[in-house]
Amino acid sequence: GGEVAVDAREVAAHQWLDPREALSRYAAGVIDLWPPTSATLRLLAGAADGSVVRRHLAPVGAAPAPEVTQDAAAVRRVRLGSGGGIPGLVVDAYLVGRSRAVVVDPGDPTEAGLDAILGAAASGCLAIRGVVATSAAADHVGAAVGLALVAGVPLLASPSAAAAIGDPCEPVGDGAWIRLGDVPLRAHHVPGDGDGAMVLEAPEPGVVLTGDLAGGRPA
Repeated sequence: GGEVAVDAREVAAHQWLDPREALSRYAAGVIDLWPPTSATLRLLAGAADGSVVRRHLAPVGAAPAPEVTQDAAAVRRVRLGSGGGIPGLVVDAYLVGRSRAVVVDPGDPTEAGLDAILGAAASGCLAIRGVVATSAAADHVGAAVGLALVAGVPLLASPSAAAAIGDPCEPVGDGAWIRLGDVPLRAHHVPGDGDGAMVLEAPEPGVVLTGDLAGGRPA
């Protein structure tokens, strides 16, 4: 019974769609969505009713200021405060590289999250050469499309994430090497997040990025 008021300056067309159907059409290239919208739809896709939204998708609190730490040689962690667009849901993205870096799991689609990643790259004198998403979960992939567009670099992802994102995202095979930056990463497919995810191994400097496999999901 609701009526939609459309601002023609912002919206080209409108229709009622289930979140899963909207994401399916987006992945197939039938409709276009801005990254914050697609990130929000990914959060809503698994919600059966409003109670689930209130319980799991409501703001956790004030988003903390971004924080950058050097976790290992050639690995910088960027701690972000709005994973999947939920204020207060803290998530980590990673810059892997010595001078030419790959950004792994930029899951905060807010302007502050994007600025934090770009700022961390600039302060470390790192040129971003690619973006990689290890999972289709919104708190992993939230800013992946936007960051790839802003930086003008390729976007790679686990098969489930690539299917959710659609073109121009490229799926990464099990055991495949990602050589976009100056630190090679090897992908390993693993169970998780419904349709599967992947972990990334960096033999030099001896690091494995496991995502939600260690410690569980924040929600």
